[in-house]
Amino acid sequence: MTPEEKFNTENENPQTIIKTKSLELIAKEIGELDTYTNLIKFLIECGIDPNLIKYIQDEYSRQSKWQLIYAVLSELATSPNPKDQEILFKIIEEASHPLMHNGDEELAKKYEDKFNKLLKYDGFALRNYKLKRISKEAEQDNDLDLYLKKKILVENWRDDLSHPITELSFNNNMVEQICYSLWDLFTSDIIFFGANISPENILIETDPRFHKEIAFNWNLIRDLDNNPHKVEAGYGLDIEILNEKRLKQDIKDEVNEFISNKVEKEKIEKEKDFYPDTKFLETPSYLRGISTNYYAYKKQKEILLNFIANLYNKFENEILVIKFNEIEDKNVNVLRTVIALENEGFFTIKELRNDKKEWIDKDSVYTKIQLVGSKIPFIKKFLLATEKQKEVSNEIDNELSISKPAKEPISIKGEIKIEGLKEGLEAIVKKNEDAVITKNKKRIHLPHFPPTPWKDISIRFLDERNVLIRAGNKTSTVDYEGLGFSDDKSNKPNLAWVFLLGMAKNNGETKTIPSPVPDNIKQIKKQISDWLKKVFKNDTEPFYDFSETNTYKLKITLIPPQSENGNGGNNEDRFGSKEYLRETMASKYELPHNEEEW
Repeated sequence: MTPEEKFNTENENPQTIIKTKSLELIAKEIGELDTYTNLIKFLIECGIDPNLIKYIQDEYSRQSKWQLIYAVLSELATSPNPKDQEILFKIIEEASHPLMHNGDEELAKKYEDKFNKLLKYDGFALRNYKLKRISKEAEQDNDLDLYLKKKILVENWRDDLSHPITELSFNNNMVEQICYSLWDLFTSDIIFFGANISPENILIETDPRFHKEIAFNWNLIRDLDNNPHKVEAGYGLDIEILNEKRLKQDIKDEVNEFISNKVEKEKIEKEKDFYPDTKFLETPSYLRGISTNYYAYKKQKEILLNFIANLYNKFENEILVIKFNEIEDKNVNVLRTVIALENEGFFTIKELRNDKKEWIDKDSVYTKIQLVGSKIPFIKKFLLATEKQKEVSNEIDNELSISKPAKEPISIKGEIKIEGLKEGLEAIVKKNEDAVITKNKKRIHLPHFPPTPWKDISIRFLDERNVLIRAGNKTSTVDYEGLGFSDDKSNKPNLAWVFLLGMAKNNGETKTIPSPVPDNIKQIKKQISDWLKKVFKNDTEPFYDFSETNTYKLKITLIPPQSENGNGGNNEDRFGSKEYLRETMASKYELPHNEEEW
């Protein structure tokens, strides 16, 4: 019987401080670090009783290096003796220390990251090569990491001035999260801490064996997080840049990953030996551990440039302030989009700060930018595009509100002869036949429009059932049944109608669709495309190229119901369209569960 089999058999419900599966994976990593004999010496140096090792060797058969380590860790993890738990911690700590890896700090850091991903499930983490119990709130925040890197780089002018602790928070972070992010930069020799630090004892001298002379005082930091009122506004850290080139490259790599929404193969290959979960490595860092469904970068870029265009139109100044909380669309990562736009040459970031006064206040992050003069005409185009959409909406409103005077009937006397009547009637019949579809043995006469370019067409949803269609100078009001979008069985709006309504609520396009596109989504898109071509007698493709944005976006203008634009009204599903869609839509691409998800 192997050690793990015996342990699991004798301990069906072991009271272990670290999960057995985590111990097994950690043991396999440690087992590869040295020879069998040297690993036994390593265990004894960490405080293991040689008699325990002899007992394990005698008790378990077919024992490999990692199985020996696993048996030792398991005994320690289930022991009620606090001394045994200290030895368990020390083994894990020493296994991730650079001295265990011939002084290779980068390799040691990778093992630390590997162990942390296993230990976090029991509320532990390695900090400064010491195993600490952490709270869930102190987990890593990738946006905080990028914010601190960019802030340190932008504010290199501070020199001997400290960064106020209130400005170092990005997402209402804990002090521990901030210090942990800074510690990663410190151990990588990217930054160093100067003398102008408050409180003074937040940094302490370390064990002489460590490759750094100072470390964070995690006990003090934990106390500050447990008692946030103790954090004074005057607290701050003096941060100096040691390797500006590396800092810039780290920021550039993160932004490129954000824009492309994929991880470079070289990065995956470099780290895959340390992570059994390749899906984790294939996920861009900014998406790890979050549930937000961000738009494709192109969409985020358009939204932010539109916001900047409005600021420029209001202040007519090249220096602008972007307050992150004023961009209400949660599907936009403002920080990463701002840095990406700077990399594209639209502006220069002059400041990146948090405006809160006291530590217990909510974060209020903003950036001050200076527009590049040559880019201003391009940015202003986004304002014109928004105004054009408003004009279309206003024109439709006007047409709805103007009542046309009734015309007096004309009195006709005498005999009337009409030449070409037969030919004219035949032409009318043919024209009407072109605008007829058959559904469930019913002939539906679609609204008649002349051949119209896509850019001259707008569909405004008056509510969830009715639309006002405008093509050129002609308008028509009709409901979903009159357009052939009713379900054959329930008579409720079918999938294509709800899909079209959802696009209207999302500026004329879908959210990002997984690739390859699910077959049911392709069918809905084709149904809408065929319908548009038939009604408006336009054989060209009404959708933009999917490969550019990973979304379906129409070339026509779609306008959501009035209540969707914030003008009152409730958003209840009066016609049961969403309930119907949830009953019938394939699970690969489900209907969003609330209005904000469209």
